[in-house]
Amino acid sequence: MDVVPAGPRRSLRSLPEFPALGGRKRRGGVFWRIEALTELKAPGGLELLFVGFYEVWTLWRSLGIFAQVVDATADRLPKASQTVPSPKPVPELLRGAWRRTSIHNADGSSDTTSTVVWLQLESMMVDVRFSLEQAELADRGSLNNCSLRDLRLLATSESSSGYTTCTPVKGEGADRRATAEWFTRGHGVAFQPVTAYPEPGLLEWDASGDVMIERAPSGAYVEEWHRVENTDAPLQHTKLDDGRQLYRTGSFAVLVRERPHPVPRQARLSELIDEAGDDHAAVAAMVDCEFSLAELRGDSFVITASTLPWKEGELLNVDL
Repeated sequence: MDVVPAGPRRSLRSLPEFPALGGRKRRGGVFWRIEALTELKAPGGLELLFVGFYEVWTLWRSLGIFAQVVDATADRLPKASQTVPSPKPVPELLRGAWRRTSIHNADGSSDTTSTVVWLQLESMMVDVRFSLEQAELADRGSLNNCSLRDLRLLATSESSSGYTTCTPVKGEGADRRATAEWFTRGHGVAFQPVTAYPEPGLLEWDASGDVMIERAPSGAYVEEWHRVENTDAPLQHTKLDDGRQLYRTGSFAVLVRERPHPVPRQARLSELIDEAGDDHAAVAAMVDCEFSLAELRGDSFVITASTLPWKEGELLNVDL
């Protein structure tokens, strides 16, 4: 969601009058809501993009804007605002497994070392993100053996599942483009209760179709993705009897398990952990959410990365 003074676009989070409490879309999808009560003044007109409901207001200089952005869980939103697009097949060009090689952020930071893989089925998707530092906790063996510092490190994952909507691909060859959006609430699991990436993604492909650039409309980030070989089929999404969900694109699979106990409220895990203080059990419960990436080795799928790092090397204990 952006407030745009007459001039370049700026993220709403850059405005001190608005707390950064959530966003409806993109890997963790939370809804935006306008409620009341801060006046913003800016030269010229203000264009307010209310992405939660896909409405646009243009507010002129003579008007005050009285608004407060609040995070909204599904049971707090009126039914009309809970409506999201129904899953429809995405373009075939987007299907399969994609491995991210880099992300470059507008603040100058970048990441080329984290394990980031996006499995895109016909409409369902899962996106897993693990840092090198998280993988170093594999010898802990369980959450109970993790220190509070370890748990904080585990809490930095941005993994999520749900479904993708995507516009038709326009252009040919190296000029193919589309716009994608991601939805989680009610359709998947979000490791972070509030996403760090609420925007749609502007997608571009190279001539081969195996390299994809994703840009945030605001310019907040640019990601480079590479298609993983042998992941175009089969495309499977299975809900298991124990509540876990399995996503497969050919030789890659991800097993997802929701945390047994819901988080206290919708906020970033770092904020919730700060509030929990030294309560180890409460903090462990917040990160007890599994996203395990597995790769086909011979006849078995072997876990190669996980939000619970001690699972690395284990076989997926499900039928594929």
